Amino acid sequence: MRKSKIPSPQGGQKNKARVGNIIIACVVCVFAVGLLGFSYILWTVGKVNYNPITQNPSDVGANVAISDNNITNIALFGVDSRNGEAARSDAIMILSVDNRHKKIKLASILRDSYVEVPGNGMTKINHAYAYGGPELAIRTINENFGLDIMDYVTVNFDQLAEVIDAIGGIDIELSEAERENANKNISSYAAEAAQNGKEIPLDYIDGSGLQHLSGVQAVAYARIRYVGNGDYERTDRQRRVLEQMFNKVMEMNVVSYPGLVNKLLPLVETSLDSGEIISLGLKALANGKPVFEQTRFPLNEDFGNGGAGTMINGTWYMIFDIEATAEKIQAFIYDD
Repeated sequence: MRKSKIPSPQGGQKNKARVGNIIIACVVCVFAVGLLGFSYILWTVGKVNYNPITQNPSDVGANVAISDNNITNIALFGVDSRNGEAARSDAIMILSVDNRHKKIKLASILRDSYVEVPGNGMTKINHAYAYGGPELAIRTINENFGLDIMDYVTVNFDQLAEVIDAIGGIDIELSEAERENANKNISSYAAEAAQNGKEIPLDYIDGSGLQHLSGVQAVAYARIRYVGNGDYERTDRQRRVLEQMFNKVMEMNVVSYPGLVNKLLPLVETSLDSGEIISLGLKALANGKPVFEQTRFPLNEDFGNGGAGTMINGTWYMIFDIEATAEKIQAFIYDD
Protein backbone atom coordinates (compact mmCIF):
# COMPACT_ATOMS: atom_id res chain seq x y z
CA MET A 1 0.00 0.00 0.00
CA ARG A 2 1.39 3.37 -1.00
CA LYS A 3 1.79 6.05 1.63
CA SER A 4 2.17 9.79 1.22
CA LYS A 5 2.62 12.65 3.63
CA ILE A 6 -0.50 14.79 3.42
CA PRO A 7 -0.52 18.37 4.78
CA SER A 8 -3.45 20.39 6.05
CA PRO A 9 -4.50 23.83 4.67
CA GLN A 10 -3.32 27.22 6.04
CA GLY A 11 -2.16 30.63 4.77
CA GLY A 12 -1.25 31.73 1.23
CA GLN A 13 1.05 33.71 -1.08
CA LYS A 14 0.39 35.62 -4.29
CA ASN A 15 1.92 34.54 -7.62
CA LYS A 16 2.38 36.51 -10.84
CA ALA A 17 1.53 34.30 -13.80
CA ARG A 18 4.47 33.25 -15.96
CA VAL A 19 5.11 30.71 -18.67
CA GLY A 20 7.51 27.97 -18.25
CA ASN A 21 7.63 24.72 -20.03
CA ILE A 22 11.25 24.90 -20.97
CA ILE A 23 12.77 21.80 -19.63
CA ILE A 24 12.75 20.09 -23.00
CA ALA A 25 16.54 19.84 -23.11
CA CYS A 26 16.48 17.34 -20.25
CA VAL A 27 14.52 14.78 -22.21
CA VAL A 28 16.64 15.36 -25.28
CA CYS A 29 19.77 14.73 -23.23
CA VAL A 30 18.43 11.60 -21.56
CA PHE A 31 17.72 9.92 -24.88
CA ALA A 32 20.53 11.32 -26.93
CA VAL A 33 23.52 10.49 -24.78
CA GLY A 34 22.96 6.75 -24.89
CA LEU A 35 23.71 6.71 -28.61
CA LEU A 36 27.07 8.46 -28.49
CA GLY A 37 30.54 7.01 -28.14
CA PHE A 38 31.57 6.69 -24.49
CA SER A 39 34.63 8.93 -24.60
CA TYR A 40 32.82 11.60 -26.58
CA ILE A 41 29.93 11.51 -24.12
CA LEU A 42 32.19 12.07 -21.13
CA TRP A 43 33.73 15.08 -22.84
CA THR A 44 30.40 16.55 -23.92
CA VAL A 45 28.42 15.87 -20.76
CA GLY A 46 31.12 17.71 -18.89
CA LYS A 47 29.67 20.91 -20.38
CA VAL A 48 26.42 20.57 -18.46
CA ASN A 49 25.87 22.96 -15.54
CA TYR A 50 26.24 20.36 -12.79
CA ASN A 51 24.74 21.40 -9.46
CA PRO A 52 24.59 18.56 -6.91
CA ILE A 53 22.04 19.26 -4.21
CA THR A 54 22.06 16.47 -1.63
CA GLN A 55 23.01 12.87 -0.97
CA ASN A 56 20.54 12.51 1.92
CA PRO A 57 17.02 11.40 0.94
CA SER A 58 15.54 12.99 4.06
CA ASP A 59 16.75 16.42 2.90
CA VAL A 60 14.39 16.27 -0.07
CA GLY A 61 11.61 14.27 1.56
CA ALA A 62 12.37 11.11 -0.42
CA ASN A 63 12.28 9.02 2.77
CA VAL A 64 8.45 9.22 2.82
CA ALA A 65 8.18 7.56 -0.57
CA ILE A 66 7.66 4.25 -2.25
CA SER A 67 10.42 3.30 -4.65
CA ASP A 68 11.34 0.96 -7.51
CA ASN A 69 14.94 0.47 -8.59
CA ASN A 70 13.77 0.05 -12.19
CA ILE A 71 12.07 3.46 -12.26
CA THR A 72 13.97 6.74 -11.99
CA ASN A 73 12.03 9.92 -11.24
CA ILE A 74 13.49 13.33 -12.06
CA ALA A 75 11.93 16.73 -11.35
CA LEU A 76 11.85 19.03 -14.37
CA PHE A 77 11.58 22.76 -13.76
CA GLY A 78 10.98 25.53 -16.25
CA VAL A 79 11.85 28.88 -14.72
CA ASP A 80 11.63 32.52 -15.70
CA SER A 81 14.28 34.48 -13.82
CA ARG A 82 14.17 37.71 -15.76
CA ASN A 83 14.98 41.05 -14.10
CA GLY A 84 17.04 39.40 -11.38
CA GLU A 85 14.02 38.23 -9.37
CA ALA A 86 13.80 34.89 -7.59
CA ALA A 87 12.65 32.32 -10.12
CA ARG A 88 9.37 30.49 -9.66
CA SER A 89 9.10 27.11 -11.35
CA ASP A 90 6.15 27.87 -13.59
CA ALA A 91 6.54 24.56 -15.36
CA ILE A 92 6.74 21.61 -12.98
CA MET A 93 6.95 18.09 -14.33
CA ILE A 94 8.00 14.65 -13.21
CA LEU A 95 9.99 12.66 -15.77
CA SER A 96 9.91 8.93 -15.06
CA VAL A 97 12.35 6.65 -16.87
CA ASP A 98 10.45 3.38 -16.44
CA ASN A 99 12.73 0.50 -17.39
CA ARG A 100 10.33 -2.03 -15.87
CA HIS A 101 7.62 -1.28 -18.45
CA LYS A 102 9.90 0.21 -21.15
CA LYS A 103 8.25 3.60 -21.00
CA ILE A 104 9.02 7.26 -20.57
CA LYS A 105 6.33 8.98 -18.51
CA LEU A 106 5.79 12.69 -18.12
CA ALA A 107 3.41 14.21 -15.55
CA SER A 108 2.73 17.94 -15.24
CA ILE A 109 1.75 19.43 -11.90
CA LEU A 110 -0.42 22.53 -12.17
CA ARG A 111 1.58 25.48 -10.87
CA ASP A 112 -1.33 26.96 -8.84
CA SER A 113 -1.85 23.76 -6.82
CA TYR A 114 -2.35 24.62 -3.14
CA VAL A 115 0.12 22.54 -1.12
CA GLU A 116 2.30 22.60 1.98
CA VAL A 117 5.73 24.05 1.18
CA PRO A 118 7.98 22.96 4.07
CA GLY A 119 8.81 25.93 6.26
CA ASN A 120 6.47 28.24 4.35
CA GLY A 121 2.96 26.94 5.04
CA MET A 122 0.24 26.42 2.46
CA THR A 123 0.84 28.20 -0.83
CA LYS A 124 1.16 27.61 -4.58
CA ILE A 125 3.51 24.78 -5.45
CA ASN A 126 5.51 26.91 -7.87
CA HIS A 127 6.61 29.19 -5.01
CA ALA A 128 8.82 26.44 -3.57
CA TYR A 129 11.55 26.95 -6.16
CA ALA A 130 11.73 30.68 -5.40
CA TYR A 131 11.83 30.05 -1.65
CA GLY A 132 14.50 27.36 -1.63
CA GLY A 133 15.65 26.46 -5.11
CA PRO A 134 15.42 22.96 -6.59
CA GLU A 135 16.06 21.23 -3.27
CA LEU A 136 12.98 22.72 -1.59
CA ALA A 137 10.94 22.27 -4.77
CA ILE A 138 11.81 18.56 -4.86
CA ARG A 139 11.04 18.17 -1.16
CA THR A 140 7.66 19.84 -1.69
CA ILE A 141 6.76 17.39 -4.47
CA ASN A 142 7.99 14.37 -2.53
CA GLU A 143 6.28 15.19 0.75
CA ASN A 144 2.95 16.11 -0.81
CA PHE A 145 2.76 13.20 -3.26
CA GLY A 146 4.82 10.46 -1.60
CA LEU A 147 7.57 10.25 -4.24
CA ASP A 148 11.27 9.42 -4.25
CA ILE A 149 12.75 12.18 -6.43
CA MET A 150 16.43 12.90 -5.76
CA ASP A 151 17.44 14.81 -8.90
CA TYR A 152 16.30 17.65 -11.10
CA VAL A 153 16.84 19.43 -14.40
CA THR A 154 16.13 23.14 -14.87
CA VAL A 155 16.06 25.20 -18.06
CA ASN A 156 15.33 28.92 -18.23
CA PHE A 157 12.56 30.41 -20.33
CA ASP A 158 14.98 32.29 -22.59
CA GLN A 159 16.55 29.06 -23.81
CA LEU A 160 13.47 27.28 -25.13
CA ALA A 161 13.55 28.74 -28.65
CA GLU A 162 17.24 27.89 -28.99
CA VAL A 163 16.60 24.30 -27.89
CA ILE A 164 13.80 23.83 -30.43
CA ASP A 165 15.77 25.42 -33.27
CA ALA A 166 18.68 23.10 -32.46
CA ILE A 167 16.56 20.09 -33.47
CA GLY A 168 15.13 21.81 -36.54
CA GLY A 169 11.72 22.84 -35.19
CA ILE A 170 8.67 20.71 -34.46
CA ASP A 171 5.28 19.92 -36.01
CA ILE A 172 2.22 21.01 -34.03
CA GLU A 173 -1.51 21.04 -34.85
CA LEU A 174 -2.99 24.48 -34.13
CA SER A 175 -6.53 25.79 -34.05
CA GLU A 176 -7.16 29.24 -35.54
CA ALA A 177 -7.60 30.67 -32.04
CA GLU A 178 -4.26 29.20 -31.00
CA ARG A 179 -2.58 30.64 -34.10
CA GLU A 180 -3.90 34.12 -33.37
CA ASN A 181 -2.85 34.01 -29.73
CA ALA A 182 0.55 32.58 -30.56
CA ASN A 183 1.17 35.44 -32.99
CA LYS A 184 0.29 37.93 -30.25
CA ASN A 185 2.81 36.19 -28.03
CA ILE A 186 5.44 36.46 -30.76
CA SER A 187 4.97 40.23 -30.74
CA SER A 188 5.27 40.46 -26.95
CA TYR A 189 8.21 38.02 -26.94
CA ALA A 190 10.06 40.23 -29.44
CA ALA A 191 9.29 43.33 -27.37
CA GLU A 192 10.61 41.69 -24.18
CA ALA A 193 13.77 40.62 -25.98
CA ALA A 194 14.30 44.13 -27.34
CA GLN A 195 14.20 45.54 -23.81
CA ASN A 196 17.12 43.23 -22.98
CA GLY A 197 19.08 44.23 -26.06
CA LYS A 198 18.19 41.14 -28.08
CA GLU A 199 16.57 40.94 -31.49
CA ILE A 200 13.86 38.34 -32.04
CA PRO A 201 12.36 38.04 -35.55
CA LEU A 202 8.63 38.60 -35.92
CA ASP A 203 8.24 35.11 -37.29
CA TYR A 204 4.46 34.86 -37.39
CA ILE A 205 2.59 31.60 -37.92
CA ASP A 206 0.82 31.78 -41.29
CA GLY A 207 -1.97 29.23 -40.88
CA SER A 208 -3.83 26.85 -38.61
CA GLY A 209 -3.80 23.06 -38.84
CA LEU A 210 -0.56 21.09 -38.82
CA GLN A 211 2.32 23.58 -38.85
CA HIS A 212 6.10 23.27 -38.67
CA LEU A 213 7.08 25.67 -35.89
CA SER A 214 10.39 27.39 -35.35
CA GLY A 215 11.76 27.94 -31.85
CA VAL A 216 10.15 31.37 -31.51
CA GLN A 217 6.82 30.07 -32.80
CA ALA A 218 6.85 27.05 -30.48
CA VAL A 219 7.65 29.28 -27.49
CA ALA A 220 4.70 31.47 -28.44
CA TYR A 221 2.47 28.39 -28.68
CA ALA A 222 3.62 27.16 -25.26
CA ARG A 223 2.84 30.58 -23.75
CA ILE A 224 -0.81 30.62 -24.81
CA ARG A 225 -2.98 31.33 -21.76
CA TYR A 226 -6.31 32.54 -23.10
CA VAL A 227 -7.46 29.74 -25.38
CA GLY A 228 -9.46 26.93 -23.83
CA ASN A 229 -9.49 26.08 -20.15
CA GLY A 230 -6.66 28.19 -18.76
CA ASP A 231 -3.67 26.47 -17.22
CA TYR A 232 -5.17 23.01 -17.81
CA GLU A 233 -4.82 23.36 -21.57
CA ARG A 234 -1.57 25.28 -21.34
CA THR A 235 0.10 22.34 -19.59
CA ASP A 236 -1.37 20.11 -22.33
CA ARG A 237 0.35 22.29 -24.94
CA GLN A 238 3.60 22.21 -23.00
CA ARG A 239 3.62 18.41 -22.88
CA ARG A 240 2.65 18.28 -26.55
CA VAL A 241 5.73 20.34 -27.40
CA LEU A 242 7.86 18.03 -25.27
CA GLU A 243 6.45 14.91 -26.91
CA GLN A 244 7.02 16.28 -30.41
CA MET A 245 10.61 17.14 -29.52
CA PHE A 246 11.13 13.64 -28.17
CA ASN A 247 9.77 12.16 -31.41
CA LYS A 248 11.94 14.48 -33.51
CA VAL A 249 15.11 13.47 -31.68
CA MET A 250 14.26 9.78 -31.96
CA GLU A 251 13.90 10.16 -35.74
CA MET A 252 17.24 11.92 -36.20
CA ASN A 253 20.27 10.17 -37.67
CA VAL A 254 22.66 9.04 -34.97
CA VAL A 255 25.55 10.89 -36.61
CA SER A 256 23.84 14.21 -35.84
CA TYR A 257 23.62 13.52 -32.10
CA PRO A 258 27.12 14.64 -31.05
CA GLY A 259 26.59 18.14 -32.46
CA LEU A 260 23.08 18.32 -31.02
CA VAL A 261 24.11 17.30 -27.52
CA ASN A 262 27.05 19.68 -27.71
CA LYS A 263 24.57 22.54 -28.27
CA LEU A 264 21.98 21.51 -25.72
CA LEU A 265 23.86 20.42 -22.63
CA PRO A 266 25.24 23.87 -21.75
CA LEU A 267 21.63 25.11 -21.54
CA VAL A 268 20.78 22.64 -18.75
CA GLU A 269 21.31 22.92 -15.00
CA THR A 270 21.05 19.54 -13.30
CA SER A 271 22.01 17.52 -10.24
CA LEU A 272 22.77 14.51 -12.46
CA ASP A 273 26.46 13.90 -13.03
CA SER A 274 27.92 12.63 -16.30
CA GLY A 275 27.83 8.98 -15.27
CA GLU A 276 24.19 9.18 -14.21
CA ILE A 277 23.15 10.86 -17.46
CA ILE A 278 24.96 8.21 -19.49
CA SER A 279 23.43 5.40 -17.47
CA LEU A 280 19.90 6.78 -17.85
CA GLY A 281 20.33 7.15 -21.60
CA LEU A 282 21.69 3.65 -22.07
CA LYS A 283 18.94 2.07 -19.97
CA ALA A 284 16.16 4.03 -21.66
CA LEU A 285 17.32 2.94 -25.11
CA ALA A 286 18.33 -0.61 -24.24
CA ASN A 287 15.22 -2.06 -25.91
CA GLY A 288 14.72 0.47 -28.69
CA LYS A 289 12.51 3.54 -28.62
CA PRO A 290 10.46 3.55 -25.39
CA VAL A 291 6.73 4.25 -25.25
CA PHE A 292 5.96 7.86 -24.32
CA GLU A 293 3.03 8.55 -21.97
CA GLN A 294 1.97 11.89 -20.51
CA THR A 295 -0.71 13.43 -18.32
CA ARG A 296 -1.19 16.16 -15.73
CA PHE A 297 -2.19 16.36 -12.09
CA PRO A 298 -4.38 17.07 -10.22
CA LEU A 299 -7.08 15.44 -12.34
CA ASN A 300 -10.39 17.24 -12.86
CA GLU A 301 -12.35 14.94 -10.56
CA ASP A 302 -10.06 15.76 -7.64
CA PHE A 303 -10.55 19.54 -7.69
CA GLY A 304 -12.70 21.36 -5.21
CA ASN A 305 -15.13 24.09 -6.24
CA GLY A 306 -15.81 22.34 -9.54
CA GLY A 307 -12.28 23.08 -10.75
CA ALA A 308 -12.91 26.83 -10.72
CA GLY A 309 -10.27 27.60 -8.12
CA THR A 310 -10.70 29.32 -4.76
CA MET A 311 -9.82 32.81 -3.54
CA ILE A 312 -7.93 32.83 -0.21
CA ASN A 313 -6.93 36.21 1.21
CA GLY A 314 -7.26 37.74 -2.23
CA THR A 315 -5.16 35.11 -4.03
CA TRP A 316 -6.43 32.44 -6.42
CA TYR A 317 -5.46 28.82 -5.68
CA MET A 318 -6.32 25.39 -7.04
CA ILE A 319 -7.69 23.41 -4.09
CA PHE A 320 -7.71 19.64 -4.60
CA ASP A 321 -7.79 16.27 -2.86
CA ILE A 322 -4.09 15.80 -2.07
CA GLU A 323 -4.38 12.21 -0.86
CA ALA A 324 -6.30 11.07 -3.96
CA THR A 325 -3.87 12.92 -6.21
CA ALA A 326 -0.86 11.35 -4.51
CA GLU A 327 -2.31 7.88 -5.09
CA LYS A 328 -2.99 8.64 -8.77
CA ILE A 329 0.47 10.09 -9.40
CA GLN A 330 2.02 7.01 -7.82
CA ALA A 331 -0.17 4.73 -9.93
CA PHE A 332 0.80 6.59 -13.11
CA ILE A 333 4.51 6.32 -12.31
CA TYR A 334 4.78 2.82 -10.88
CA ASP A 335 1.98 0.85 -12.54
CA ASP A 336 1.69 -0.15 -16.19
